[in-house]
Amino acid sequence: MEWLEKNSDEVAKALKAISSPVRLKILRALSNNRLSADDIRKQVGTSRSNITQSLIILKKNKIIAPCHNGNKILYKITNMEILKFITSIEVMFCAKKSKKIGSDKGAY
Repeated sequence: MEWLEKNSDEVAKALKAISSPVRLKILRALSNNRLSADDIRKQVGTSRSNITQSLIILKKNKIIAPCHNGNKILYKITNMEILKFITSIEVMFCAKKSKKIGSDKGAY
């Protein structure tokens, strides 16, 4: 509990930074590769301005970082622990959804 008291602001900022469907999709796209903004846009399927805004937020919160490859800027995830967190949330929601679909009453 002491750790959370000291770090709760930082944790809340990180959660806020990833609390967007577009930003979650960006992180998923970057989970296996370093990608350019245009490659991210193609994979995520949204506007260039939306990608740019999302990349700024993720960079500001040190979740991703740019790296240079010749004259191209590629983006990479700086902390792979964030992917473990996202994966655990996805598993939790997918399991919840399948239980709801499979249940007779549709409630928990």
